[in-house]
Amino acid sequence: MAPNSIRTVQKLVGYGYAVYRGQTLARTGSGAINSISHVFDAEAIGALKGLQCALDILQPTDERIWMCIDSTSVIWCMRANASNTSQWAFLECHTLIDRYKVGIKWSPGHMGIEGNEAADELANTGANEGRTDDDRSAEPTISGIGTTAKALADIATSDWWSQCHPGLSASYRRWKARILRNRAPRTAPPPYSATSAPGYPNGTRRFRAVPQKVRPHRSGAHLPLRFEKAPDHLVFCEISQRKFHAWPARPERPPSRPRKGGDT
Repeated sequence: MAPNSIRTVQKLVGYGYAVYRGQTLARTGSGAINSISHVFDAEAIGALKGLQCALDILQPTDERIWMCIDSTSVIWCMRANASNTSQWAFLECHTLIDRYKVGIKWSPGHMGIEGNEAADELANTGANEGRTDDDRSAEPTISGIGTTAKALADIATSDWWSQCHPGLSASYRRWKARILRNRAPRTAPPPYSATSAPGYPNGTRRFRAVPQKVRPHRSGAHLPLRFEKAPDHLVFCEISQRKFHAWPARPERPPSRPRKGGDT
């Protein structure tokens, strides 16, 4: 029994399988799964459909059933832990494999193997016809949903960048939306917390957005990676002062810190 899968230009994912009894082709099958999925999902579902078909025509005189799969990733999930995506198909295969002592073999693709080539053609047919079964194979998969969510997030980021881009300074306009997506934090930082800072004038309070971390130094001391900073650090820091020429709507001269006596 050799399952296979393919994705067409119309973004449909199809699967196909061929069941052999000895050297004789006994039965074939093909179909499509939900478009919000990947080829990996079709490989798993096609393997399950093919195994179920082989068991339907199983006879007492038949020898051991072998599943010949060309995807090593699917084979690993068949022999070990099921993946999160299409997990139901893998778990059903696990049950049938244990019950009927089914063996699994790797059948490398595009090597002229008869059963594998037949399954390839059937998978192409299933994707082109777009016929889905009335079962869980017609539902979106976790991997497909994740890809769709990422694409929507990229679109939202690009739209936001297009709106903000005209009002940014020249140095920021050189950035690309792709860079922003790559640098975006995976999780939101914890809420800002204010702590007293008696050494700062005018009752200035320090704000810390994330917990402090430390790093080893050549001297043996552990220096914090992130320092607590005053809110006006954005204006008075050395980097901002050097980039004063690029400030949008900047004053005539760079601002300076007030002295302790209150004079500027």
